[in-house]
Amino acid sequence: MAEARACAEEAVVVARRSGSPTQQGVSASLMAVMVFDEDPDRARRLLRDGLDATDNPSFGNMRGTALLRLGRLERTIEEPEWARTFRPCLASVQHAGDRRAATILLELYSRALAEAGNFEIAGTLRWALTEGTMIVGDVSDAEQRATEDQIERALGGEKASELRALGDTMDIDEAIDVALVELDRVIATG
Repeated sequence: MAEARACAEEAVVVARRSGSPTQQGVSASLMAVMVFDEDPDRARRLLRDGLDATDNPSFGNMRGTALLRLGRLERTIEEPEWARTFRPCLASVQHAGDRRAATILLELYSRALAEAGNFEIAGTLRWALTEGTMIVGDVSDAEQRATEDQIERALGGEKASELRALGDTMDIDEAIDVALVELDRVIATG
């Protein structure tokens, strides 16, 4: 981990010097992942730097993951401005047909929703993801199980089973549509 962190720190410096928005966005976001738990203030700054560098619709997945991590840190997932900013990222990966990017965004969004106490939509999205496809980025099996356990405890066994059955019937596009409807609901509150 020490070696990986040193490489990540160097990547942030090199990316800034390069002037490449892609390199800046990727390196800042990955460094933020490394310090997310131990230094949330730095993670927040890195995520904002990456978002500033990639302020363009063509960076849907990259911006989406950064926005989700920032929303988790700042607890803004249920705020209209956050939803208004995140929605185009999710819509762009759906439009592009990028199933992997969609899976990453839905996994992170379901976790953020669970942390915010919105367990029903979190469970619906989580259980719509095909088992075994959620090994993405910095998401460990333990984190996935912890989120699912949190959702199941909050909803109770019967409701969790109902949502799991609903999720099993959905494909990725239907799950994205559910997430987009939820984002529209949040946007409408503002």
